[in-house]
Amino acid sequence: MGQAQRHMKEGELATELVKFGLTGQEADLFILLSKVRKANPKGSTGSALAELSGVNRVRTYQLLDSLVDLGIVQVEVGRPKRYVAENPQTAVRRLVALQESRLNELSKVEEAVADGLTDVAPIAPQGASSGRDEASRVAVFHGISTIQGLLRRAMQGKDLSVVVNDESEDHVFTTVRYLATKPKSVRVIFATLGEKVGPFEGGKVEIDGYRYRIRLVRGDLPTLVLNTDQCVMLFYESQRYRPKPLSPITVRTVVSSCVVIEGAKQVGQMGAAYEKLWNLAK
Repeated sequence: MGQAQRHMKEGELATELVKFGLTGQEADLFILLSKVRKANPKGSTGSALAELSGVNRVRTYQLLDSLVDLGIVQVEVGRPKRYVAENPQTAVRRLVALQESRLNELSKVEEAVADGLTDVAPIAPQGASSGRDEASRVAVFHGISTIQGLLRRAMQGKDLSVVVNDESEDHVFTTVRYLATKPKSVRVIFATLGEKVGPFEGGKVEIDGYRYRIRLVRGDLPTLVLNTDQCVMLFYESQRYRPKPLSPITVRTVVSSCVVIEGAKQVGQMGAAYEKLWNLAK
């Protein structure tokens, strides 16, 4: 792959630079500036660049101002001003840093935006049926923040029937612990492949100050959270990461996706299956 990158065709450069956040015209002008830099380290004037690029002077200066703001072009103050492209390694690193910064900003509002979109007032198209069975749906969601928002809304103030397993135990109980409004009640079927008994042998169990009704089964069951209106199925994956720079790589289990099932018929069927499993558990 490295060899292919070193021999990247000039025509591909603009396409690749757009992936770093530049517009097509900005990418073309930056490539032109990089060529000029190789021939003359002092760069070029805006007028000369406009002539070379075939773009009118006003637009060329607008593009130059944008590239300067991005930190990948330097402007030498004088009469006339001269513009110099940053060296390739510095320029690309700055573009990557800008994308990382934007991603961090988006991650801060990801959950709020997802919550806002989930809570928008419903509008039924004309002629659409209002029956509950007609509103049934199955949707798949990704992203930890999005899934956490969905899970909290499914749990708060509800009567819950839950299945947890060895990989989801901590996640589900911790989520309940930090809910602003606790569920009305929680029944938990703990499915395990190990010999774990602990507090999960059955009956009423208090965890982090909240009382659960728990029954234990031996086996491999998916994680789900069921209330009267929906069923949320959670799926997990192992993730390798470094807790600190240069520290050993550690493996942790994180929620990776969830399936949300809604509709009176479908949720009712899930509820009936849960009741049978509850009665078989001990």
